[in-house]
Order: sequence, then structure tokens, then C-alpha cells
Amino acid sequence: MLKRLTILIFLSINFLYASVGKITAINGKAYIIRSDKKISIKDGAEIESNDTIQTLNSTKLQILFNDNTIISLGQKSIFKIEEFINTNRKKSARFHIKRGLFKSITGKIGHIAPKNFVLKTANATIGVRGTTVIAKVSKDLDEIICSSGKIVVSSNRGYVFLNRGEGTSVRRSKAPTPAKNVSTSTIIDLKKSVEPQVKTDIDTNNEIANDRTIKTISNTDDKIKEDWGEWSSSDKIEKEIKDIGTPEDNKPKSELSHLRELIGASKTSYSGKISGFVDSRDNKIVEDKSSINLDFDLGDGTLNGDMKFSSQKGQQFQSDLKGRVDRYGQFEFDLNRGDGAGELKGEHLEHANGSFSMENQNQNRAYGTFNTSRNKK
Repeated sequence: MLKRLTILIFLSINFLYASVGKITAINGKAYIIRSDKKISIKDGAEIESNDTIQTLNSTKLQILFNDNTIISLGQKSIFKIEEFINTNRKKSARFHIKRGLFKSITGKIGHIAPKNFVLKTANATIGVRGTTVIAKVSKDLDEIICSSGKIVVSSNRGYVFLNRGEGTSVRRSKAPTPAKNVSTSTIIDLKKSVEPQVKTDIDTNNEIANDRTIKTISNTDDKIKEDWGEWSSSDKIEKEIKDIGTPEDNKPKSELSHLRELIGASKTSYSGKISGFVDSRDNKIVEDKSSINLDFDLGDGTLNGDMKFSSQKGQQFQSDLKGRVDRYGQFEFDLNRGDGAGELKGEHLEHANGSFSMENQNQNRAYGTFNTSRNKK
């Protein structure tokens, strides 16, 4: 009995301190606050539950979580991972941004268990489903924008639903303001303020990539006070999040028409390269030996393709992929032993970029990002 208890305690400790994601891009200086220790962020730094991330002046960084959720932070931001669990039995993500600029692109947890994906700001709680949120957060005022999908923003005084291109303001101890249209230029400016620039030979304006240079920063005596608010757990708010709706990939075919107009065709294909790691960050994917091909049919919203790559240690990966694209240009796909997600980007949707995770037949685990460009006819 004692032996079994010891094993359970050991497993619990390892689960508690397991990696839940990685820093995949950074411009400037930032720290991880973990168990009263201050750790300067380096290339590929692993993130754990209960970590707090602090960015300094002129800093932008990006986190890729294990379910493909992407969090980007701007300068002078404080962000805490209250909880992140992505297992077969439980899926839950609870994030708290106390101050600063952030952008969130939800991954699998936001799609499969939307009520368990919650963003807490200084003055509000954001419930999401398969969407992108951009916000500027301060002690007395949150400015929140839904740039794709649909969200519900709530405080202890009320709530409001936001569709794509709408925003709201939430002042301390006040209800969110009514939904208001936000200009495209405003959204673009906010994205520039929060998205780190990445070094890649494929696309210098991608959503995520793994080829970056991160500077080691010196230790300082800055002290961060913990004063995180309580998570909202009311049944009403959970019901609001549940009622947001069904995934966008079931929308009528006609709602893909604007994508066809941007591209100028109903069918289009993309090709590119893959960045990432196999098993650990010490074993990188060899980009020159990688390829990914994506074929979109914007008549019925389907996606087909294939990807293959090898690691520095010689592990081989190859898989067909199948998926769907929604009316906002966001897409998801299944692999033989994994999955991925991404977004069509550019003025005329010149690129299709995203992230993935998968296993090969030998149970080697790969995770990373892909960057593609549209094939010319």
C-alpha cells in the first residue's frame, strides 16, 4: 500500500511540473516567474502550469501550448497560467492576464471543451469557442476585440456577445459596453503591437514559426506581487459560453464566397516547409528535408494534403491530412497520428500557416509549425 501511495505521489508531482507549452518567438526581454524564482526566457523555453510570464519594455513574445493554443504578449504584460490540462480525461485552460497586450488563438481545448477555456483579465472574463481575441488590459479598463469567431465577455455586472470585428470596453466594477464595430486598421495595429517578428526564409509575416533568435537577459531584483482575481464559475456564464454555437466548419457553402473572391478561385493549393522538434528541443526538424502541401476546396470547405519531414536524429514522419476550413479562413486537420490547425493569411490569402503535433510508428512525438505560400498557376 505504501509503495502504491509513493508511486501515485511521484506521478502527481511529475504531472504538476510537466511542460504545457513552449516559447516559440520573442523580441526583447521577458521572464518566467516560477516558485518564487525568476528565470530569463531562452529559445524554446518550456512553460508549466502556474507559471507567470512578465514582458519588459518593447518586448513581444509568443507561446504555443500543447493543444495548439497560441498566446501572444506585448510589452509590459503580466500573464499567468492558472491551469492547463490536456488529457483524455480532462481538458481545461484557465489563463489570467493582469495587464498589457495579448492575443489568443484557441486550440483544441477551445473547440472540444469551450466552457473549460477561460481568459480572465483585470476586469472581465472571456469565454471563447474556436476564435481569436485581442485585448489591451489595465487595472481600471479592458478593451477587448473579437477578430474571428464569437466570444462572450462578462463581469459581475453583466455580459455581452461579440462577433467577428466587434469590440467592447469593460471598466472596473462595470458591465461591458454594447458591442461596437472595430475598424480593420485598428485590429491590424493591435496585432503589430503584440505579434513578435520571426526570422524565417519562408514568410516574415506568419502567425507562428520556430526559427528565431532569443537573447538571454540578465537577472534583476524586480518583484511581482500576486493579486490574481477569482475565476468566475457561475452557471449562467458557463451557459452563455455553451450557447455560442456550433463550429464554423458546418456553415453553409455560400459563406465561403468571400474567401473565393480574395483568391479568385474556388480551389487553391499551398506548399511550404516545417519547423519544430521531435521528442525534445535538442532534436530539431530538418527544414530542408521537410514539405507540406495543402489543397483547399472553397466550394465545400474541405482540405486535403500531405506532410513529411525528418529530424536531426533521423526519425522519419509522413502523413496524409484531411480537414475543413471555415468562412474566416481558419482551418483544422487530422493526421494519421495527430492533428493541426492554421489560418489563411495575407491580403489575397497568399499564405496558409499554422501548427501541428503528431507521432510516427515508433511513437516519436513531433510538434512544430508550418509556413506555406500559395502555388502559382
